[in-house]
Amino acid sequence: MSFLLNDVFWGCATMFAILKNQFQNCSSFECQNQRWSFPQHIGLLAFCLSAFSLELRAESVSEMKVVAEDKNWQLRISRDDFSDEASCVITNKKNKWVQVSTGSFYVGYSGRGGVKGYEYRIDNTESSGMQLPSSLDERIGVITFSGGALSKILRAKRLRVQALTVLNTLVNDDLKLEGLVKLYIKMKSTCPEK
Repeated sequence: MSFLLNDVFWGCATMFAILKNQFQNCSSFECQNQRWSFPQHIGLLAFCLSAFSLELRAESVSEMKVVAEDKNWQLRISRDDFSDEASCVITNKKNKWVQVSTGSFYVGYSGRGGVKGYEYRIDNTESSGMQLPSSLDERIGVITFSGGALSKILRAKRLRVQALTVLNTLVNDDLKLEGLVKLYIKMKSTCPEK
């Protein structure tokens, strides 16, 4: 598995094991009312399943075929042997901990101290101020940009991220984004969101 998606896999697997254990060991009325229920956490389940879908089709990102390159970015594709369905990811040539899928931009910190908080700057705009990662992102050591933040990143030339690790150290990433949007558009037409 790729560095980043391997962390997502183990983070999700650990979380579901904890939830299963809490659910099975819950016998009092008060405890049963505090159980995690499936409808309340469908988003979390969807995130984990979408993160795993790439790994189910390719043993590792490095084994995926590079079909396009632009500046510091590579679009990688694999096809399912049975269904011919394509799986895509954009990787950064210089920073193996940076990956982009349809709808999300990931910066991994597992193996680099984890992530407790972060701030970012897009081009020369003001800093975002300190942000807290979601509990899942913190658990697996990743920062995920999606929605409006992803749209801004795709239009930018530079992304700077400063992460406060769980070891209370700062890790700085300065990413050149030129070429990313062209590959992202190609990825969306090849591997649309499901």
